[in-house]
Amino acid sequence: MMSSFDILPTEVLEKILSHLELSSLAPLSHVCSRWRDIITRRHFQTYLVSQEFSVHKQLVAADWDWGCQDSNLIRTLFWRVYRQLEEAWSSATPSTRETVVGVFSPGDAPSHRVTDMVVFKDKLYLAMEGCVVNVHDINNFQHVDTLEGGEVEGGEHLTRSCQLVRHCNTLAVSSPGRDKVRLYNCETDEMVGEIETRLGPIYNLAMNDRLLVCLSGWSCLAWRINSSRPETVRGQFQGLFPDFQPSDQFQNWLEIHAAVVNSDWLVTRATRMRTQVGTGGTRSVSFLHVRRVGPDGHIGPVIRPESAAMPESVVEMNSMTLSENSLLAVLV
Repeated sequence: MMSSFDILPTEVLEKILSHLELSSLAPLSHVCSRWRDIITRRHFQTYLVSQEFSVHKQLVAADWDWGCQDSNLIRTLFWRVYRQLEEAWSSATPSTRETVVGVFSPGDAPSHRVTDMVVFKDKLYLAMEGCVVNVHDINNFQHVDTLEGGEVEGGEHLTRSCQLVRHCNTLAVSSPGRDKVRLYNCETDEMVGEIETRLGPIYNLAMNDRLLVCLSGWSCLAWRINSSRPETVRGQFQGLFPDFQPSDQFQNWLEIHAAVVNSDWLVTRATRMRTQVGTGGTRSVSFLHVRRVGPDGHIGPVIRPESAAMPESVVEMNSMTLSENSLLAVLV
């Protein structure tokens, strides 16, 4: 007997299935051959494509590629990654390898100090003091390149740590003067654009698939980008909004202001000095501001601003990270 789903056009069935999470789609792939083929093509293959580079290397070794049309191979590899990868990571004993790529000691030239790092495929990017970025082969840690555009031009520059942030194929690097952000294509290591602000020094960067966020002057500046197509990145200014407003309670500021962003949320953290009434003393207060990011890149207002201040037991927040499934971890 034919069910109502059997008479649905394929495009309608695809639309219905697109509203389900992968955890629901996986068992539904066993319902019938038609559902299996749709879920394999539209969801299992997309899941494999979304895996990070080290997983892709293993998939390619199994004769898979981004345009793979072999449904049996796609299903086999999907179940291997979806079911077995997390368990393998949990139970395995990873091997470690140590290689000295450089040594910095107090008194050495500041240009020898590593201030930040990111990884893209088989490449390790090391940001050096002075905003020079060295590229190393992650397999043997040999130096293979230095990104162009990091030269210090004439004039006075702020001696601050160089910062890196990467999303997809786009790498953003702070400039020596901290008034610009250089954008690179990680596939070619070519500089593809530059973003400039006159608000003040840029001291933190965050990026997702459609936004580059810079922190400057206790404000957030956002540019629309497409991190998967760095050759088109020039940055369309999205807007500027104060992250923290002046207040009679907070006369002094600590330069601790950082941001993380994923597809749905922008989170900023900061530490401010509160003047204690009566004693005239000061005490540091830490804050977390959470804002929703819309599909078009619009950044909303702070959610529950009355609860932004951390408890007094939190003396300082040192770092934080935000996963794509919106789990926030903060080191206090």
